[in-house]
Amino acid sequence: MPRKNISDMLHRSVAGAVLLSICHFAAAEAVNTKPDKFNFWESEDLTWWSEESTEEETEKFLSAFSQGTPVLTNVEWDVAEQLINDLQEDLPKLKYGFINEGVESALLTFSSHHVSISSSEPITINRELDLKILDVNHEGSASRVLGIQTIPDSQFQVNFEKAVNLEIQRLNGTGFLAISVADGTELHFLDKLTVKDYSSAPALLVQVGEHTRNSVRSLFQLSGPSSFKTLGTAFNLESSACLKASSSLNIEAGKVFTGNGKVIADGAEVY
Repeated sequence: MPRKNISDMLHRSVAGAVLLSICHFAAAEAVNTKPDKFNFWESEDLTWWSEESTEEETEKFLSAFSQGTPVLTNVEWDVAEQLINDLQEDLPKLKYGFINEGVESALLTFSSHHVSISSSEPITINRELDLKILDVNHEGSASRVLGIQTIPDSQFQVNFEKAVNLEIQRLNGTGFLAISVADGTELHFLDKLTVKDYSSAPALLVQVGEHTRNSVRSLFQLSGPSSFKTLGTAFNLESSACLKASSSLNIEAGKVFTGNGKVIADGAEVY
């Protein structure tokens, strides 16, 4: 599904995203109608938005997005730009649910475009995010189920100033990724970070760097307490990649690390 641009429909800027815990997931049913059974927060105020939504429904979605009441969508759009635009506002936690129907979809993507529109360097996200993803792709579709990713079209850094919670449920066990840090880019989490995959099939949670001949350094930095949970591998670190942790790091995984990158904890190299 192509990324949808709705910035021209904003009455004001709309900010960021973090997923809270993924509650019960019903069997995959029609997601083109309001999917009440996918209400991750069991909230009466859940606002649904789809490609079929009217302009009035879209405005309601954007208002809820800004006010911090739970929102749910199957549309991929430029959430990062809205988070950057709302940098100066003290907005409540974003409760954002995403039903992934595309094999290359992502909830939150950063690229050189966001560097050009950001008023600060590095790019700063100062809204607490509670992000939940339900992947409904069929077996064999090889969905990436990306929660947060950077695009390797330039070198840049993204700082998350407040807590981020990212949770994924894959109905058919096809997806394999929660966070991807591309060559030449850096993701810094300055507060608490929680990443969990509740799927029954093993999955890779975090990919740092790329397996290319001329790889450029990539960095995944955790300054606050963090936890990761998956039946598969927690981190794959390519040779030019580095994971830095300066606070408590809790990992529940079938395998903690793969790859030839570095892990530095409290200033000491441990992997």
